[in-house]
Amino acid sequence: MTHTLTGFMELMDHGIVSWENLSAVFIKKIAGFVNSKSTDESMQQVSLDILENMVLSSRKLFLQVKQEVTMERLIAHLQVANQQIQTKAMALLMALLQTAEDADRQEMFAFLNKKNLRQYIYKNIILSSSPVQDEMAHYLYVLQSVTLNHLEARKRTPLDCYSQDQRDILHRLRQAAFETESENNLNHERRRSLCAKEFKKLGFSNNSNPGQDLVRTPPGLLALDTMYYFASGYPDAYSRFVLENSSREDKHECPFARSSIQLTLILCEILRIGES
Repeated sequence: MTHTLTGFMELMDHGIVSWENLSAVFIKKIAGFVNSKSTDESMQQVSLDILENMVLSSRKLFLQVKQEVTMERLIAHLQVANQQIQTKAMALLMALLQTAEDADRQEMFAFLNKKNLRQYIYKNIILSSSPVQDEMAHYLYVLQSVTLNHLEARKRTPLDCYSQDQRDILHRLRQAAFETESENNLNHERRRSLCAKEFKKLGFSNNSNPGQDLVRTPPGLLALDTMYYFASGYPDAYSRFVLENSSREDKHECPFARSSIQLTLILCEILRIGES
């Protein structure tokens, strides 16, 4: 079967027959070789190669392959010792990510982040006893580019002052930093005054309407994402940073919000987010 599939690939390389002529039954069969844990490694390798070519040839085949081969299975192929299978699995994964439309790509990234793809790449490829080959290094670079460029939409989107969800995130940043008295017991004026005071301590320029600090694009909503990620993922470090800074002299201050917005902008430039 390995020789048959290799022969098929070599025939297709001549471009005489279109990839779109392949039947759904054939695609399902090839995907079955990739999905099965008991398939011979050489068969899996050439099957992954065939599926990558299908994905790159048309939207219709992309949808069929995406339906037949699970992301979970591709992640499993990245954890094997066989470098060729790792490389072909990464090639197929990159083909799927690059060919996908925004909604599909968003869904795939959400799944890959949930499964912590980076951990498997670091452990099984970068820290592997064998050096990373040129082809794999290229795919890792492509993965970085696609992942970073996935953030461009957030970078280009200003905060919407009328969005309740976005206003809620700003208030969660404030509440995570300060142990405040129960706001429900305060009248409207006192609550506004308290919020403005705490947003100022957080380092927003416009403490009465902090959303105005995030209207500029770039970095737009990406700056809010990074601040909220830090506040929710590392609450102790976050509150310590904010409280330590609020007690510094003015000439030594490092306002959290303004610094975060500027740092996000600098990282966007260094990492070339949005460039092909």
